[in-house]
Amino acid sequence: MSRIIAFYLNNEPNPQGRTLDDIWRMSDDELLATHDVVQWLFPLAEPSKFQPQSPVLTDKQIAAFLGDARLQENLRRSFVRMMQVFGLAYDGREVWQTGNVEIWMHLNHNWLRFTRILKCLTLLGAPDEAMAFFRFLEKKIGNVPSMDYWRKAVGLDSRRI
Repeated sequence: MSRIIAFYLNNEPNPQGRTLDDIWRMSDDELLATHDVVQWLFPLAEPSKFQPQSPVLTDKQIAAFLGDARLQENLRRSFVRMMQVFGLAYDGREVWQTGNVEIWMHLNHNWLRFTRILKCLTLLGAPDEAMAFFRFLEKKIGNVPSMDYWRKAVGLDSRRI
């Protein structure tokens, strides 16, 4: 079993010694300040430019995520947890703001996290969650340069929709 699959099934810790449960239990402030967790919660098929120890998904691992209900459930739980960190909520249909979080007012490193989350959810079989988050970003932030990255991450072209 690959390391990312074992991690996502809560069978093994990541290289920093954190299990998936450990990460879910971190405080919002800890999750915002810890820059290596988002790559483990939302793995991609390309290497991270910022965290060299991050997992890089293979086709076999992507297929495992797509075909395993437990992996899908844990991915969705990671999404809901990160929404909480960003002062948001998700009800299975839409994302909305629940807290007054400064990250929405100006470009910052979290906007890179948004791209990763959208891309991962789309890749690993949670497109409804990705589109709900994208629609929130579109309404909240509007037409900023990052929107083109977010559109591409959810499989839309870069034109306004």
